[in-house]
Amino acid sequence: MKPYLSHAIAFGAIALFSAKIHAQNLPFLNNDAVSTSHFYYPNQGQVADDEGQLHPEVLFHTEMTSPSYFFQSNKLSFVKLKLDSIAQDTSFRIDMEFFHSTLPTDHATEIGELLAQDEREGHFNYYLPHCSDGIEGVTGFERLIYQQAYPGIDVEFTSNVSGIKA
Repeated sequence: MKPYLSHAIAFGAIALFSAKIHAQNLPFLNNDAVSTSHFYYPNQGQVADDEGQLHPEVLFHTEMTSPSYFFQSNKLSFVKLKLDSIAQDTSFRIDMEFFHSTLPTDHATEIGELLAQDEREGHFNYYLPHCSDGIEGVTGFERLIYQQAYPGIDVEFTSNVSGIKA
């Protein structure tokens, strides 16, 4: 199975499983050491696509992961680059949106705030063509929490040496 497809299936299974659990306070299993490569960095104007188009809708992103993760107010996207010496190199992007409604005819209701917790030491400085004055001191966070991703359910992201955990 392709790695990017297995990520989508895993996150989908987590979302379906989470939706079936009744609202309760479950302990978050944080006995694994958090991976420094999976810190979540706030977008302060440094996130742009290959054409230089800024993406302010991206609130947080990972910096040293494969695939790269991009967190928006109600959606998680990840991009996997396939390098090929024969065919054209290709980027694969998968978007996973939090969706719920109170009635079958309702449009998606807004989810709660995206919170970052456990700020870490160290930072990135960005000197890129679209931010020529530089964006300095962007620190990472160990966890992101989508509050009320589903009614009564928060979705928390962290990591260990194997990768992202939700």
